[in-house]
Amino acid sequence: MRKCSRCKKHPRQEKHAYCRSCQAAYYQGRRKIPGWLKRQARKAREFRRENPARMKVLYRRHNLKNSCGATVEWYEAKFKKQRGRCAICRAKARPVRKGGIPRLCSDHDHETGKLRALLCPKCNFAISRIEAIPRWHELALAYLAKWK
Repeated sequence: MRKCSRCKKHPRQEKHAYCRSCQAAYYQGRRKIPGWLKRQARKAREFRRENPARMKVLYRRHNLKNSCGATVEWYEAKFKKQRGRCAICRAKARPVRKGGIPRLCSDHDHETGKLRALLCPKCNFAISRIEAIPRWHELALAYLAKWK
């Protein structure tokens, strides 16, 4: 195992030249440089402005991964398998914005984290209610029956 190129004591991280503590010290030191944070923020803004298509891909991957742990490949495979329709009500996917790409919500079990299927926003909300509130569907049906 290779040693850290800064302290020469600890084993270095897999993809870095430094060990974890030296890596942290390096980045903390960079943040103390006057104007460094503003310079980094300006570079990030410029990159986002110059690469809108790349940012769209990155945002999509990030949002899928952080919301339920799905990958773009999994989403595309499910979308194709379900023919662009909700797994419950079979409604066709609608674009989120005018001229946007049709999207469905990726449904997952909140306890195990296991991905299930793609749902329209209405069914996804209903499923979340049914899971979160015991007997929610019975209470909702009783409410509707009361107002007939």
